[in-house]
Amino acid sequence: MEPKLDYDRARKWNRERSRQVHIYQPTINEFSGNLNGNVTTTGTVNGGTFVTGFSKETRCSPIVSERSDEQTMPSEAAPSDSSFEYIPSDESDQVRRESTIFTYAESMTKADNIDAATSTSGATSKRSFELMDSDLKEEDTLSIIFNSSIDEEIKISEETSVTSAASSSDNDNELTFGVDDMELFTKRYLAMKDDKKWKLSTGRYVEDILYNLGKKCNYHNLIHSFIIDPEDKFVHSGFTMEELQEICETKSMQEPPQIDDDLLQYIDSFAKDSTKDIRKALYSPHPRLCENYNPLVDFAYEHVRTTVSDWVRLLEMEPNPLTITQDLPESWFRINVWRTLDIAFSDIPFTFFVGGEKAGLATRERKNRSRTLSNIGPMQRKAVGRKGDGYVRSIGSRSIDWAASEAGSKWEGDRGTKLIKECDLILPKVLKDIFINLARKTNFEEDKVRKINIPGFIHAGAVLVKTNLDCPKGYTCRYMKEDPLEIYADVTQFNRTLDALVSIIYAKYVILQTMKIVNEDKSENLKRWKNLRKAERTEVSDCHPTPKKRRVVDLNQK
Repeated sequence: MEPKLDYDRARKWNRERSRQVHIYQPTINEFSGNLNGNVTTTGTVNGGTFVTGFSKETRCSPIVSERSDEQTMPSEAAPSDSSFEYIPSDESDQVRRESTIFTYAESMTKADNIDAATSTSGATSKRSFELMDSDLKEEDTLSIIFNSSIDEEIKISEETSVTSAASSSDNDNELTFGVDDMELFTKRYLAMKDDKKWKLSTGRYVEDILYNLGKKCNYHNLIHSFIIDPEDKFVHSGFTMEELQEICETKSMQEPPQIDDDLLQYIDSFAKDSTKDIRKALYSPHPRLCENYNPLVDFAYEHVRTTVSDWVRLLEMEPNPLTITQDLPESWFRINVWRTLDIAFSDIPFTFFVGGEKAGLATRERKNRSRTLSNIGPMQRKAVGRKGDGYVRSIGSRSIDWAASEAGSKWEGDRGTKLIKECDLILPKVLKDIFINLARKTNFEEDKVRKINIPGFIHAGAVLVKTNLDCPKGYTCRYMKEDPLEIYADVTQFNRTLDALVSIIYAKYVILQTMKIVNEDKSENLKRWKNLRKAERTEVSDCHPTPKKRRVVDLNQK
């Protein structure tokens, strides 16, 4: 059995023939001097002499394959106008030439392209020849032998660098706000009516200011989706401090939910300075967690106890994993720290926290809203919503998203790159998609749209940032962020850790309010059916389209 050709064998083969140079077809084509002679005789190259013939390696090479009928070679060499012609050296060459062909291309590719290769691609099969030059220095010989391999490696390296640079450039270009983007942005702005815009006490309109700011942007921004973030420094350049304060303090038509005092007292009972005291409180009997426990009524207490138990377990571990958060993956935090989100909605029928990079239903609906049947062109491929880290979703004949979350494996500070992108651009656009989807279900009725609130969660490592999106006035959605909350590694700070739990419970109550608004009471049916009044409507525009990645654009062009 012949040994398998590999990289080491190819190098050894070249070292043994270090004073031999192969003349392949590309070499002959590029030769600019006079070439006289034939394979079996001595010729001259610019006055020098050379002797050609089959090399020992070529005669004995095991790298052969059966010749196909389309690749047959003539028994004798065809006449050629060239002064260099092929003449078989003996009968064995003739027999071998008729029975096999040499396929160096495949084998030399496996050998990392150290030597040049010949392959059969048509009716003519190429042969390798050997040039013996006694005056050729060994260093020059090695240089010639490995020249093609080195050039190829340099070429690949350069192509890799160019590709990497192009990829980086493409990533920047993906967020560039182009001419088409500006046309759509302007079109949506011009469709707004002045009497329905958000008018400030200064007499200016929020939508007008956002449009003027959006025209200055070279890159995609929340402004282009008519979402205002009062904390954005770029937004500050268009508003006065009094106007920003008015925007923040404008109340929604929906009254904020209230958490039951008894539940808050139960949460406060775990504000201890040691894990021993916390466990003592966990094991203490409670009237809502006894044998008469009703999961539809008393689940909030079970949720609190389960969450506190999870967090205490982390504090008791050695070493404490909350002290080495920089080395733990994102999935670990979701399972061990933020399981409280997974179980928070267990008492709401058919409602779950869906995690694990699932596509957003509202974003998918927005991306496919303009999809039509094939006409002049083919039907567009169905777009998939952005894959977020989690959604509060009700499952049924028509599933609905009510909230969304984004996650990261570590906290890099308020101005970390990942936090800026996800908290200041990605998440608010997802929340607005959910808002528009729910507003459509209410037919954009003014009194209902103003009451819809969409909570959002950003959890980076053991830190939680809760957000909220609503539309209190006009066509502009307001995006507000709360201060970061942390699951502390120090048990003496456990009273502050409980702030995160209260924030999650509060967000749950907001979602329940929105569910009640969207799923209107049956008492409204008669009014709606009889059309006693036509509800005032304010159709808020969709989010600005997300820029497509370059590979998607290329695919669509094909």
